[in-house]
Amino acid sequence: MDIRFCWWNVALSPNATKTASKEEVEKMILLLDKYLVQLLSNMEIDFLALGEINPQLFDYINRNLKETHFEVIDGMVKIETSRFNECFIYNTKKLLLVKHEPITGQKRERGKHKVAQKLVFKTVVNAEEDSHLIYVLTSHWPSGMNDYTASPNKHQLALLLRDEVDLICDQEPDARIVLMGDYNEEPHSPVIQEHLRASRDVRLVEAKSRLLYNPLWKSMSNMQWNNDCAGSYFYSGGDVNQWLTFDQIIISKALLVGKEWQYKHDCQNITELSGLVELVRNRDEKFDHLPVFCHLQKVHEHG
Repeated sequence: MDIRFCWWNVALSPNATKTASKEEVEKMILLLDKYLVQLLSNMEIDFLALGEINPQLFDYINRNLKETHFEVIDGMVKIETSRFNECFIYNTKKLLLVKHEPITGQKRERGKHKVAQKLVFKTVVNAEEDSHLIYVLTSHWPSGMNDYTASPNKHQLALLLRDEVDLICDQEPDARIVLMGDYNEEPHSPVIQEHLRASRDVRLVEAKSRLLYNPLWKSMSNMQWNNDCAGSYFYSGGDVNQWLTFDQIIISKALLVGKEWQYKHDCQNITELSGLVELVRNRDEKFDHLPVFCHLQKVHEHG
């Protein structure tokens, strides 16, 4: 049994589409729908987090999945004068939602940081097996245009998210945690490596209790899977690199060495869906991110 996770920033937030006509927005939603079918049906994704959505897209997805085994969660949560713009789709045959709440933190001056949304699931299993909790933390942090890498806001966001990870681990030392999102930082950024404590070194993560593992280091070269892309986000104005790995999925140690669920190392973390790379590269299109993936596999003990 596998549980497949996916994060995708679809770039259809209210701000991104405020200058578009109703017809243009409907056209973008229909185009996006083709890829949602691929993700949920063909690739059998069990948990799909969509970032930068708008109410029209949420209503469309919710309506289309009404009579299916997928449940849709409204993640457009208002935080003071701002809001999260996400929605979540999960397979009720494999996952049972236990809790959903926003994680925020006080900014240095005024307002709240939108750190993450936390979703806690129980795995759905047969009568002979125990269910297990999986913690999912989804984030969409400000872009470099608004908050450069060394800005206090970026550091504070990472530290607040790390605090939430530590809080979970204090209560459950072997917690199965999946972090995902558009961090607008690459895996080698100090914000991700030092503050969030996300490493590329599997053996070191296995040896230390609180390090996280970031498999998206592998996606920073298009030679890894012989892809056209060398990251999840395309920036046409890049002088040295046009592809950047801003979208990442990061996991806790328990999903490397756990006795119940383990990360599948052969997972292709960035998969080029047919025609999507061309859309992302097209400056006339809104889409500028590719989805990222993580697969967990049930461990079957023999004895």
